[in-house]
Amino acid sequence: MKIKKKFIIVGAVFLATLIVSGTAFAATEWSGDNTFTGTVNWFKKGVKIGQQGSGGVTFFNGTIVNQTTTDGADNPVAFGDNVRIDGEIWRGASSGTSDDTPVKINDKLTTYGTSTFKDTVTFENGASGLDYAASSHSHDDTYYTETEVDSRLSSKADTSALDSYVSKTDEITDNFNISCAAFTPLTLGGVSGYEGQCTGVVLSNLDGDSDWWYAPVDLPSNAVVNSLTFYYKDSSGVDATADLQAYTKADGSTYIDMASVASSGSTGNLESATDSSIVSATVDNSSYIYFLKLQLPVNTTEFYGATVNYSVARQYD
Repeated sequence: MKIKKKFIIVGAVFLATLIVSGTAFAATEWSGDNTFTGTVNWFKKGVKIGQQGSGGVTFFNGTIVNQTTTDGADNPVAFGDNVRIDGEIWRGASSGTSDDTPVKINDKLTTYGTSTFKDTVTFENGASGLDYAASSHSHDDTYYTETEVDSRLSSKADTSALDSYVSKTDEITDNFNISCAAFTPLTLGGVSGYEGQCTGVVLSNLDGDSDWWYAPVDLPSNAVVNSLTFYYKDSSGVDATADLQAYTKADGSTYIDMASVASSGSTGNLESATDSSIVSATVDNSSYIYFLKLQLPVNTTEFYGATVNYSVARQYD
């Protein structure tokens, strides 16, 4: 019984010692500078470093390695929280791009904010993940290089300068042709008294009297008349005449003789006469009505047509 009591007393003292020292039921705290000089120092159940509000700085002079495995495969060093890194990240003995040990990320990557690449970005295996052709893509003559495009555009005007380079108007020259079918004989007292004949091309005086005929001339407003040409046959000594006239709309009787041409000779051949000295050459359809007045004095003069040549400005957007 005495021996049993001795063991009980010794055990109680030992347990009390452990409780007082904190090694049995509480974590050990080191408040001073402590150095662990063993070859391997094991903290098998975890280590807490720092506390709320004053975490301090932890120095690891060496490499952190997880030596455990799962089914023979290495287990990674796991960080179970957000990680803040105030310095650079690199792989290998030294920082920079001079060695052949790039940082490897074996997973998908999501970045927030702007990403800046300060060197070449290379995509391998033909997949870029971006909307750009892979580096192995072959450009043929279907594409223009930047240099080729810049060269072609260098001589082009900017849109804002087009008004200085391109005129938005151009001038066209055209003809207004008058055939015998366009004429109406002059009527005096409600009766024309003229005997004429139009065969589609030729207007003839049949009775030998001096006959007057009028045909409308429709020209664009602001056109400029350049000339009047009269086509005829004349086998007599009496000349036929053709006059381009502008009658005022205000009274219908006042007019301007803009141009006048006449036959000449008596050869009976098809000939022409032209007048390029035009009076009041600019057409004003708001103030005037334009006619060609034709006189066939005898039955040996024939009208084969007339042409009013004019120029007009054309505007476009």
